Amino acid sequence: MDRHGDSLECLAGGQLITHRWQAERAANKVRVILSDQEGNVWVGRESGLMLWRDDQWHQFGPSQGLPHSDVRVLREDRDGWLWAGTFGGGLARLRLIRPPSVPGSASPGRDAPQIEVQKIGLPVGRGTDFVWALHIDANGVLWAGTRGGLLRLVQRRPIPASPAAASGGSVPEFEARLFTAEDGLLTRSSTR
Repeated sequence: MDRHGDSLECLAGGQLITHRWQAERAANKVRVILSDQEGNVWVGRESGLMLWRDDQWHQFGPSQGLPHSDVRVLREDRDGWLWAGTFGGGLARLRLIRPPSVPGSASPGRDAPQIEVQKIGLPVGRGTDFVWALHIDANGVLWAGTRGGLLRLVQRRPIPASPAAASGGSVPEFEARLFTAEDGLLTRSSTR
């Protein structure tokens, strides 16, 4: 990444690849880079989420289901879900949906990737829509640093393994607990 955060260089197949974002520089700052379990590279920017896959970039934003275009932090859990913390849209989790192969296609499975996005309901009006940091502990509990405090998110029921298994359209429920200075959490203004 260059010093302005508007281009990215990476090695792929022994070849150095440089990508410079084409739109207005102010909206293209790279905020986070993550390589997932499958070797895909995800880049969170102020203007959306980029995916490096099959030797090309793919862009995702609110029109593909993200709660906000400004992606500040990414983490992958042990089940392969990608968690995205946004600046103004809260928290979402997503995963790639494998496009079905088209019979007779010259490049089966290389169609433009799509994502399944689940917006995570968080305590409203407490600053939880601004997510600064994410951590997944050894028990699979997600911790999020938000403007409103430290958020602990625990899944209440198992997640279906595939979109077909979730034919009822239900989104997993999470138990959310927000810890603030009132709970003893230290802040910059704390005198303890």
